[in-house]
Amino acid sequence: MELTLRQDAVNETYADFELLVFKTVHEFVAETGGRFEDWMEHAGPLFMIAYDGWDPRRSKFSTYLRWVLWRGLQEVQRRLAKRNGKVIFTEIDPELWEAPRTFDRVAFMDGLSEDARLVVAAALDTPWGFDPDPPQVRALLRDYLSQPALGWSPQRIRDSFREIRRALSQTP
Repeated sequence: MELTLRQDAVNETYADFELLVFKTVHEFVAETGGRFEDWMEHAGPLFMIAYDGWDPRRSKFSTYLRWVLWRGLQEVQRRLAKRNGKVIFTEIDPELWEAPRTFDRVAFMDGLSEDARLVVAAALDTPWGFDPDPPQVRALLRDYLSQPALGWSPQRIRDSFREIRRALSQTP
């Protein structure tokens, strides 16, 4: 009996707001594309979410319904795009979805001069919690290497940076 009363209330409310549901889905389709019927399939469950979650003290039902519909349709679109994007890119180039390659520091440093090794070690062995942008790292390394205790010339620093850049561009 209670289930029948609830179902009647839901059906009556849906009938009252059916045009708002159609209008919202139509506007969503006009803005994002797709078939109206496909998006309407998602509108039914979203209507029930709005029906069950509405608090009359916070808003009118029409406002809340429209918000739930729009956000719900956006979420469905986001999930579909994410899933379909992976499928599309996997079909185009499976390597795009392989596990990321790791950086082999030892192998990389084997082919570098002693100066370049020192620069790489200084760049990679930064203190915990210190994560500056790459241009800041270069400036900090320049300052560090040109200190009187190390005494590197600007040309020596540039040569080391150039060697590292060349080695990185050749790293697979």
